[in-house]
Amino acid sequence: MRKIIFLSLLMFLFSVSYVFAQEKQYNVDGRFIVVENPASLFVEKDNCMEISEHYIHNFNDDVSSKPEHVAVNELENVIKFGIASNSERYYNQRRFYIRLAKDDYKKTFYNALITMGVKAVVVNDKVMTVEEFYNYLLKF
Repeated sequence: MRKIIFLSLLMFLFSVSYVFAQEKQYNVDGRFIVVENPASLFVEKDNCMEISEHYIHNFNDDVSSKPEHVAVNELENVIKFGIASNSERYYNQRRFYIRLAKDDYKKTFYNALITMGVKAVVVNDKVMTVEEFYNYLLKF
């Protein structure tokens, strides 16, 4: 009987640790994105700069992404912007894609983040404001 309880507890702990190991947790209020390598954030493709497979965290599932979709697509130098209508992988995270004209693309991305309601950017586990992140991006 003790073995069954021990094995059950062990299986439970393994399951819980596996779930939490899948996604790093950040203590950030409001919407934020995570950038692991700012130097390779933008990829040049067809004479444009693009970012794909990035996520906006803390984007509530009960909130429509349509206003952000429309507003970002209307920004100058945004060629195409797409955002998932709901969380696909993790709760309250929306995948997004953005394609930008090369002219002042870092400033355009900054404006897009502000338009999407992003409050912070996590770079190498350091939380920055969007303004701080923009200034950091200018170094690359």
